[in-house]
Amino acid sequence: MYVDNNPCRFNCIDLLEDFEKFLKKDGRIKMQREGKLEWLLGIRYHFDEVTGAVSCDQKPSIVALLAKYGMTDCNTTKIPLSPSSDLESLPIPDKPDEVVVKLYASLVGELLYIAINTVPQISYIMSCLTRYMTRATEAHFTYAKGTLRYLKGVMDRKITWCAANARDPHVRHEIWAGADSSFADIKPSRKSTFCYQLFVNNAIFSWKSSLSSIVATSVCEAELMAFTSCACEVVYARKLAGELGFTQLGPTKIYEDNEGAIVLAKKMHLRNRSKHIGLRFCFVQHLIAAGIIEPVHVASGNQHADLGTKALADQPFNYHVPYLYGEVLPKS
Repeated sequence: MYVDNNPCRFNCIDLLEDFEKFLKKDGRIKMQREGKLEWLLGIRYHFDEVTGAVSCDQKPSIVALLAKYGMTDCNTTKIPLSPSSDLESLPIPDKPDEVVVKLYASLVGELLYIAINTVPQISYIMSCLTRYMTRATEAHFTYAKGTLRYLKGVMDRKITWCAANARDPHVRHEIWAGADSSFADIKPSRKSTFCYQLFVNNAIFSWKSSLSSIVATSVCEAELMAFTSCACEVVYARKLAGELGFTQLGPTKIYEDNEGAIVLAKKMHLRNRSKHIGLRFCFVQHLIAAGIIEPVHVASGNQHADLGTKALADQPFNYHVPYLYGEVLPKS
């Protein structure tokens, strides 16, 4: 496998020189010093040498997209998708316009790259838009351009990680997460939309909004499915953190707003309306017993993962976003 992007960020020249000597002796990877790591795969990084904060954004990419689709002077929107919107009700012809489909797929693909790298709050609408990649209409294309209007208004925002800004009750380098789910909101399949978000050093670093793979028959089951998906990501993140020298000394807290799902995760106490839940979720209980994860109840209004389960109104949407970007600092 040949890879042409091998970035290395350092804050200790001695460690860098040791690393270079190791690579030279090994002979399989060649790396050259080309300056500070300010750009990588279209993402711009910023480093604060005083505080150690690291931040990133994709403003140049958003500016280029606005120009490409003739929207440089367009008006901005406060939210990417109105709660009253219903993409599933839009009529789809038997033979979609190939020109529209091509334009739509191109724009959505470009928006998706931004969503998975630096703008987590549009994950839900991107999950919705990607369902029409081969059958989009002008109306669907309008919704995609609406997302671009939103990006124009937030393109100066940066996700910023800073260990000194770790919020209580969390400490620096400690990973924590949130998981949430809708219930049977997708028609006609009646699948649910789940979302999980992982945080470290005051900001989000991993997120996902997607349809569940199976149909949940209760809100509790839908929430448990979201919790399970989050737990899988947490296991991977903890392993990666350990390899980077940031071993997680305690269980990773996963915030969940459904108390029934927490009870099932802790005890798997299956009764009449929950005994049908499969054994695939039982491994969560083992993770809890092993001290790898810890479910923690959080009020629904403070569940940031709610952003990825449905279209929120202006006020709740813009309440959650600053927490994702690391803009909410701990109280002094």
